[in-house]
Amino acid sequence: MAGAVLLALVVVKRFLLDLVGSGTVARIVSFIRVGVMMLAIGYLAPRAAAATDTRSLNDATNRRQ
Repeated sequence: MAGAVLLALVVVKRFLLDLVGSGTVARIVSFIRVGVMMLAIGYLAPRAAAATDTRSLNDATNRRQ
């Protein structure tokens, strides 16, 4: 949950503060870049969580044996 809040804060800061003096094309490119990064994070985050869960499950199984 903390990661999602941090990501939201970064995106809000990016659009409200960093793009104030930018031109239209720079804003469009920045918007697309941030969108692609968020898609990549959304794709990769569940894989990392699943790998961690699998390792935790394997460790717990090995301890019982």
